[in-house]
Amino acid sequence: MALAAPSDLVLTPRFGDARLVGSFRFVLSLALLVSLGVMPQVARAQFGYFQDVSRLTMDRPIGTARIQGMGGASQAIGADLSNLATNPAGIGWYQHGELVAAPAVTNNAANGKYLGQSVDDSKANLNFSNVGFVFASHPPSNSAKVLRGGAFAIGINRQADFQTSVSWAGTSSGVSTDALGNLSAVANGLVHNYLELARLNGIGSNILGAAQLFPDQQQVRSAYSVYMIDTSTTGGIFTTFLPPADYAQKMTINTSGSRMSIDIGGGVNLLDRITFGLSAGMGLYNYTEARNYSETFDKIYYDGANPIKNDSTYLGSSYTLEDQVSTRGASFNLRVGVQALLTKSLRFGASVQLPSVYGLYQGYETKLSANYRNVTQTITRNGIQNTQRLPTNPFRGPIEVPDVYYLVTTPWKFSSGLAYVNRKFGIISADVDYIDYATASISSPDFNAVGDDREIRNVYNKVVNVRLGAELRYENWRGRLGFGQYGNPISDKIELGYFFSKGTQYYSVGGGYRDSDFFMDLALTYNRNQQRYTAHTYTQHADITQHLWNLQTTFGYYF
Repeated sequence: MALAAPSDLVLTPRFGDARLVGSFRFVLSLALLVSLGVMPQVARAQFGYFQDVSRLTMDRPIGTARIQGMGGASQAIGADLSNLATNPAGIGWYQHGELVAAPAVTNNAANGKYLGQSVDDSKANLNFSNVGFVFASHPPSNSAKVLRGGAFAIGINRQADFQTSVSWAGTSSGVSTDALGNLSAVANGLVHNYLELARLNGIGSNILGAAQLFPDQQQVRSAYSVYMIDTSTTGGIFTTFLPPADYAQKMTINTSGSRMSIDIGGGVNLLDRITFGLSAGMGLYNYTEARNYSETFDKIYYDGANPIKNDSTYLGSSYTLEDQVSTRGASFNLRVGVQALLTKSLRFGASVQLPSVYGLYQGYETKLSANYRNVTQTITRNGIQNTQRLPTNPFRGPIEVPDVYYLVTTPWKFSSGLAYVNRKFGIISADVDYIDYATASISSPDFNAVGDDREIRNVYNKVVNVRLGAELRYENWRGRLGFGQYGNPISDKIELGYFFSKGTQYYSVGGGYRDSDFFMDLALTYNRNQQRYTAHTYTQHADITQHLWNLQTTFGYYF
């Protein structure tokens, strides 16, 4: 049952799923992110920006509390400020001016399960989902004109919210036992990521004296700087002096930001039976993801007659990897739509959102540190082998990658809906969206985006979103229910650092009061989704369940 000596270890990779290899940017992200910021004279293929496509395109129920209370089903419903961002033809039904403000509070509660352990986390946020106003003109109902009115609107719509906090923790075993009881070391920690990164990219000890480094080389040198990996006495390759170990692993991911649109648009009413609308505006995107990952020695394994041994030298020593990626940018948006009365009570609506081209800037920084407790070890530095006590807190960083500019073109979005309207009793509404995420594209003057474009076609799917809603009326009071099923844009055969495993479902309930001068609405929306993360190549995946609650009010004044 003896283990090989640390310098001769043959490590068996420990994967939650083989498809997870290289999926998470925590360790490989600098290699996948921009290299021009480090060595601008050389252009290298990039990888990883394709993940922005889902954040820039995926929807949720948006708009006023009235529409959110109905699950977002608004393609065939008019005279609501939400129409600016959904179907601008609805603006054409306005007969009066309107001023709207919609504050909201969200709470995202997350549970992370990893290696048999469960960790809860949460994050709350206060924001405005809608702000805007409408100017309308409507001639008398007995007018013989074909043009029966029109309206002009300006509004701000919050289309996506990225306020989340996710955590998980567990202890990963450093050895496995075969059927005969023999022990073998397994690759289960950060050290193995850096060794594999060096091996796959042909990175040797010659980089240690270099003035300029590519990001993958920066990562390897960081691991060397904190004594996680070492140079070999027999050549320029990297190795490690660390023995196999169980690692207590912990990850925390905090995201923030939003996707918003500032729109201007209008609609015209023909014969009080059909409306046409157009809206254009600016999309604003801001996304920040900050990660903190740590590994602490929990049990050490050595060779010999008694192969499993607690070691007070290493126990409690730890590594911490921190990084942050920030992306911000803007786009031009254009939507066209139509709504029509098929019968006195049945309404039809359809809209097309043209591809938006987002100009984005992304910056990245990372820091690697260690905390050793009285560790005396034989190491090789500058080709010389010696035994020394390791520094207590060696660190490398922060390494900052300058901003990189790139363009993301989102896919077309086609939407349609039906609504049954009874002015006395209420409304029943249903919408369907069609989006082909694989038609998105990425380009950049700063790097070669061929790899990202290829991954877009490999990773993303066509999706169909469905929304259902109902509004019950009693005098001036309203009660509402809604449901939304949003398809999974990522192929079931692909696993990324994170993914939406089964699509996303939204449930909503709401109510309101309306009279001739003002209105007030309230909506509560609940969303449960499942995601999967992996901290780095040599960890199993963590399963995350998120519960997102959104409480929104809308206040409106007619003029």
